[in-house]
Parts: sequence; C-alpha cells; structure tokens
Amino acid sequence: MPLAVRRVGSNQEVEAKFLVREAGLLRRAAALRSLDGFRVTARSRERQANSYWDTPTFDLRRAKAVLKLRRVGRRFELSFKKEISHAGGVSRRLEVSARLTKEKVRRLGRGKLKAKPIHETCRITRKPLVKLFTLYTDRQKLLLVSGDHRVELALDRVTFRRGGRILGRRFEVEVENLTASDRLFRTAIRALRRCFPGRLESSRVWKGEYGFRLWKRSH
Repeated sequence: MPLAVRRVGSNQEVEAKFLVREAGLLRRAAALRSLDGFRVTARSRERQANSYWDTPTFDLRRAKAVLKLRRVGRRFELSFKKEISHAGGVSRRLEVSARLTKEKVRRLGRGKLKAKPIHETCRITRKPLVKLFTLYTDRQKLLLVSGDHRVELALDRVTFRRGGRILGRRFEVEVENLTASDRLFRTAIRALRRCFPGRLESSRVWKGEYGFRLWKRSH
C-alpha cells in the first residue's frame, strides 16, 4: 500500500535523526510491523535526487536554513527549511514547500521563480542563488499509526556523487512526527532505540550539511 500521508496544520517539521553503520539495520527496520502501541499501516519506497541551493557566500547555511529541489520520478518539489530549535535529540524546523513544473524548475535556474520557498529565502538574502550539489537518496517509508497519532519512519541510503565517482555514502533513520502528541512521539523514539540497542547514533547533522562538507572537500 503506498504511503500518502503528509503533515497537516503547522509548517513545522519535527523529527529525530539517527546514523547507522550498516545497511542491514535498515533492512531489519523495514520489516517492523509494530512499535510499542503503533502499528505499521503503509509502506513505500522512492528514489530521490535532492539538489541544494545557496548564494555564492553561503548565506542560507550561515542562517541554518536550506533550499532544496527534490525530484522523484517526474515530480519536483522545492522546499525551504530553517532550524527553530533542537532539544533532547529532536529538531524543529520551519518548512515551506511547493510543487514545481519543469518550466518552473527552469525558471529557478534563471533566477526568475516566484514561490513560497523563494519568498522565505528572500527573508534571509536577496543575492542570486546557485546550485551547489546533489544528493541521491534511496528511501523506504513506514507509516506508524496509533489511533489519530501518526509517525513516519524513513530509512535512507544517502549517496554523494560527483561525475561518475561516489565520494560519500551514509545510512540514516529519521523519525518524523506527523500528527502524534509529543509524549507518544517520544515513546516511538524510545521503542525504536530498544529494538536496536546501541545501534542508533543520534545526529544533528542534516543531509544538506553532510553534502556541503563533502562538496567543499572535493573542491
């Protein structure tokens, strides 16, 4: 069954991120059927190409913000995210997204696109935007449901390529709060940790920062 649920209400993204050392853990996590009161009601898989944009002087990165263009098949989505807080291993970020047509993607490259994510970017800088790098993510998603409380588990294999060379690869687990209470969301995180004791390394380094460090190192 395809996973179609998205966040509702607030434009805040609330998630905990973990790094894992081997892909085998992702395969075991993908086989979960339940998690401490939550049951898996939907599964999906997608392959993403995520292009990250900033000014030549990296104004967005300094403001702890990111502008990202995601392609999945023939679909394009532009997202602006900015960190609000990080506490207890959970990050809260403002998130503003918009679906784009191919023509709007071309307009983004020419600096002529008007969209909500661009509007939020302009609150930080009005300098020209350039594409820095692209990360490729093979993502499996599980929807966890307990009554009206919903949590998404994303299992990511992230690759940084330049030309035909792979310059970096890492494995991540993201736990995102869609509609759950804070108490049940943290209950799900603790339950996941118990399933894989000592195997989940809490991380504040989001994909864009990981890619930026590899990109700078490769120049």
